[in-house]
Amino acid sequence: MKSLPLHTTLLLLLFSATATADDRPNIIVLYTDDHGYADLSCQGVVDDVRTPNVDALAKSGVLARNGYSTAPQCIPSRAGLLVGKFQSKFGVEANGQSLEGFDKELTIAERLQSAGYITAQFGKWHLGASVKITDHGFKHVYSQNSGGQFAANISLGLVRK
Repeated sequence: MKSLPLHTTLLLLLFSATATADDRPNIIVLYTDDHGYADLSCQGVVDDVRTPNVDALAKSGVLARNGYSTAPQCIPSRAGLLVGKFQSKFGVEANGQSLEGFDKELTIAERLQSAGYITAQFGKWHLGASVKITDHGFKHVYSQNSGGQFAANISLGLVRK
């Protein structure tokens, strides 16, 4: 049985932090490296791949079936996703380039924090030092910046209703 390479997943969990939490949706973005369309069983492509937890999220939320990454490398594609611009607009066009332009940009996490959301980042980062992730709008960080094993736990106590 083929397993999904979740160790390379960039998982952004964004939980609402205000009394009106029930009025706003939770937002979860799974962003993976080397992930093909058929690598999730909710896509219905092959029956030997089983991803029941991701399938449950897809069934109870919105499943975006049409999208693309703006770069074939992890660093510029993640930077573009978080900023909401083509990464060439702020100078992060390939792995190994300066992140100075990215560091000056406002990220979706910063915008969501301003709107009262609690933000968290899990997994692969590669957009600078892990200790600097909070500078980009993530309150809670469970990061991996290398190819080593990774595990994280989060308490549902983060969600205030």
